[in-house]
Amino acid sequence: MEGTYCGKDCAACLYREAENCPGCKLGPGSMSGNCGIARCCRDKGHSNCESCTFSDGCALLRSAPMEPEYRAGRRRDAEELRGRIGRDAPLLASKLNTLFVLLLVSTMVSVVISILSNFHNQGIADTLGSLVSFGVGVAYGCILLTLGGVNRRFKLAGIMHLAGIVLSCAGALLAFMPFLALILLIPAVPLEIVSCRHEFYGYAEALHGLNDEQGRKWRVLWVVNVCTICVTAAGAVFVFVTLGLAALLVLVGAVAALVVYIIQLVYLNRTVKVFEAVAKSQ
Repeated sequence: MEGTYCGKDCAACLYREAENCPGCKLGPGSMSGNCGIARCCRDKGHSNCESCTFSDGCALLRSAPMEPEYRAGRRRDAEELRGRIGRDAPLLASKLNTLFVLLLVSTMVSVVISILSNFHNQGIADTLGSLVSFGVGVAYGCILLTLGGVNRRFKLAGIMHLAGIVLSCAGALLAFMPFLALILLIPAVPLEIVSCRHEFYGYAEALHGLNDEQGRKWRVLWVVNVCTICVTAAGAVFVFVTLGLAALLVLVGAVAALVVYIIQLVYLNRTVKVFEAVAKSQ
């Protein structure tokens, strides 16, 4: 057909009226359209597929009869995505803002306790710090659980986060039995790593269609976080080999962990703002 790139008869298309399509070269096949066949023809300088020597075995051309259906499906998917985002945005904005506040409070309390420990009984300060960390950790995990309806990853992150806290606390309480404490503490590390992965990937998936770039940054941050943990773990292992290298690795790991923590706060704040903007626009 002269009016189309692929030769399809627009007048016979069952989707033309439903999709309010003006026709190939005015609609999906235009410069602003998303038709791969039209783009291929323009790139190769063809007015339609008939003049192309590779048209007989062209996979794009074979997909032409289904293209309107694909396009309708993409439109439905986009509408469903907008509906999901509009439904979940208020909850995400509220809960993620609470997580952000919890992290800030935990940081400030840790700094205050660290300062107080220099002037008062260090044992009391350490106990108070542990209690605050435990409370914040439990609250953090519970909030992640409440987001399980938005994305299953948040539920998994919450479960693993809470399990890691329980094991860490049990290990701390059994410090007088080093071997048993170590058995409890070792699984807490991989649990926290996997929890972090589900949490960060949950943010990335929730941002899909809203801010894909920020979603990509969440995924990258998880990789950086894992590398940080590996460096710190290597430092612990090298204690038995060379103290100098072990101390250096632990120091690098600690600095990297602080940087990751700060970036996490920044990303969390940005993510909150994205969902707040969506919630306000509803």
